[in-house]
Amino acid sequence: MADPSFLLGSGIEMNYFYDDKKFIRKVIVHKEQLEKNNKIFLEQYKMILEASK
Repeated sequence: MADPSFLLGSGIEMNYFYDDKKFIRKVIVHKEQLEKNNKIFLEQYKMILEASK
């Protein structure tokens, strides 16, 4: 059976496996993507703070 994999925009990959009894969920975190998203968030947050002064 194929293993469906979902790559979320946040850099967290969800893998689902089926072993004939139950689904097993495996989470893989992509550190580079999380750091990139965090950097973008901080830049946007700074812009909002500057605009609200």
